[in-house]
Amino acid sequence: MVDVLDFLVNFLCQANTQSQCWEFINGYADPTQQLVFFLFFPTIFVIIFITELSNTISASKKLGVLFSLAIYMFIVFQGWYYIALTLSKMWFIAVIILVGFWVVLTKMGAGGGGGTRGGNGNTGRSLLDAAKKIAIKNTALNPYEIAQLRTEIERLEQAKNALEKQKKHASGERGMEEFDAKIAEIERELSDLRNRAPPGMK
Repeated sequence: MVDVLDFLVNFLCQANTQSQCWEFINGYADPTQQLVFFLFFPTIFVIIFITELSNTISASKKLGVLFSLAIYMFIVFQGWYYIALTLSKMWFIAVIILVGFWVVLTKMGAGGGGGTRGGNGNTGRSLLDAAKKIAIKNTALNPYEIAQLRTEIERLEQAKNALEKQKKHASGERGMEEFDAKIAEIERELSDLRNRAPPGMK
């Protein structure tokens, strides 16, 4: 097991990051846990991250696979794999918490107050929304995702401002209602995006 870990550390922890990787590995006494937390969990985290990124950039599956492989090798050779060790652990904890909240609160919503109109059902949905926001806040965004988030927020704010200007010249009750509905929809999208934004980002 030591030989296997030594080989993996030498391959995955480039750019003089072997010491940080060994420090992470030595935090687990059991050799099986060392291998699982060093290789299995981070690899799943990196694969999911790379897949989402490649799907955003390219719709072609063949190019997506090539792009994913290139990103993975780039992460390794830049010495960023040790960063994925901590992030993957935090990410899985966030997922476990979110799933736990979802299971408990869904049962609360389904079991009380006569369906979705009952008081307990509404409370369950409110708590579930709050749990989702907490989980999203504690999920780290990479710089590319932050840039995309900022661009989308700016685009929606511009669209909202344009609609508000057009609304001033609208005539008739129906026309006003259509503008109000579109503006309300944009405000909901803006609220969801801002909830995802990191603390320092406006």
